[in-house]
Formats: sequence, C-alpha cells, structure tokens
Amino acid sequence: MKKPKYKKNFEVYHKEEKKKKIRKELVWTIIVTVIMVSSVITFVWIGEDEGPSLTYKEYNLISKDNGFFYKQDGNEFTFRFFPTEVEEYVKDVNTSKLKKQMLYITFDPSSKLIQSTEVLRFELSNDLPKIDVYLGQGITDNRTGVYNLPIIDCADASADVPVIKLVEGNETKITQEGNCFIFEAKNDYDIIRFKDLILYILLGIL
Repeated sequence: MKKPKYKKNFEVYHKEEKKKKIRKELVWTIIVTVIMVSSVITFVWIGEDEGPSLTYKEYNLISKDNGFFYKQDGNEFTFRFFPTEVEEYVKDVNTSKLKKQMLYITFDPSSKLIQSTEVLRFELSNDLPKIDVYLGQGITDNRTGVYNLPIIDCADASADVPVIKLVEGNETKITQEGNCFIFEAKNDYDIIRFKDLILYILLGIL
C-alpha cells in the first residue's frame, strides 16, 4: 500500500526541521564555547601585576603571570607564548609572504580541534584590525553545514592574499606551498600557539 502523499511531505519536512535544529544547536555550542573561553582569558589578564620587560631582538614585551603583552601605536596585544617558544616553526618558511594587508584563514569544520580554532579566529579578528590587516575566513569543505563561509583552499592563495590552512595532524609543523601556509597541529594547545605565532609575524616581531 502506497503512503499518502501528505505523509511523505510531512516526513520530508520533519527531517529538514531536525537537520536545522541540529545545525542551530552546533552553532550555539560554538558560540557559547567562544564566550566562555574569551571570558576566562579576560579574567586572567585583568587585575594582574605587570612583571619585568623582556627583550626579543629590539622588541620589548611585558611579562605577566600567564603570558606577555606588547604595545604598539597605542594598542596592546596579549600572548601566551614568548617568541622563542614559537619561532622554530617558521625557520623553514618565508614569513614575508604572510605580511600582507589581507589574508585568509581556512579550516576543517569537522576537526576535533574546532574549539581552539574558534578561539584563534575570535582573537585574531579582534587584533588584526588594530594593525590594518583584513582577515578573511573560509572553510575547506561544507560537510557539516554549520558555517556560512566560502570554500577556501591553497589553490585560492595569491601573492596579495596568502592563505593559512589549519589542519589536524600527527605532529605540529608549518609547511609552505607558494603563498599557502599549512599550519598542522596535533592538539588544541598548538592551535593557540599558532595564534600567537601568526600575530608575532604580522606585527613584524618574527
């Protein structure tokens, strides 16, 4: 016996609504995570006493209990890692190709490192406008359907608009393919390390 047409339509509608609900739940989970993490970060930095000034090359960074901060043109930038803790990752790449007025960061939405990736995106989105760098954002695929972002990969990189591709891997390293920089991280800790590294590069410290 054939199912009534209205029943089929209802089943299709029900499945679509269920997908939409799942997508909304994922989006809100990500938003809440970002807010919680950024709140914790804010709490950590506020109210701490400044420590001694530490010099890296000709740059002076002020130490704090949980990291460092650097002032440039009236703006303050915070870091969890000192430049010597991240400089090894760029010894074999041409960082000058990243120092542009616009760059893209792209990532895999289904990565297990998505929470730290959200923190990286959030913090760089706040910091880069201070130094007149426009941050474009993309995803490597749209399988999850969560992000309304363009599909960006190494093929889209150019001399004027380089691409940083965040990938999950078995080791932490950076490789370069022309104007595309592949930042491979094995855990969330290293994604946050990459955030500091990117900011150090664009500030000219590295």
